[in-house]
Amino acid sequence: DTDTASLLDGVSSMFITKLDSTETMPTCMSDCDTVKAHHCFIHNVCYKEGEAAPYADAGCLTCQPAVSQSSWSHDSTKGCYIDGKCIGSGDYKSLSAGGASVCELCEPASLE
Repeated sequence: DTDTASLLDGVSSMFITKLDSTETMPTCMSDCDTVKAHHCFIHNVCYKEGEAAPYADAGCLTCQPAVSQSSWSHDSTKGCYIDGKCIGSGDYKSLSAGGASVCELCEPASLE
């Protein structure tokens, strides 16, 4: 009824979720602050050196501990990274409306 609606006007709701916690150290960590050599710890997941990002259109992003142990690094031998997507060598960036961009060609050798 309208009295109930006016009472609830401006009332906020709160939801509580308990996440499962673990006391096991991730395999790529030496301690809470140190990532082991030849590994990355990205988004709370361990990756070995050279391992590619597991996301769609991200095959040119790899674990490169010499560059960063906490974020993905672009591997130009696996293509170009344009606007959040990996593009194969010699390929043009796809356009959202279909077709391909005539200006954005992946030429990894030109990046070095």
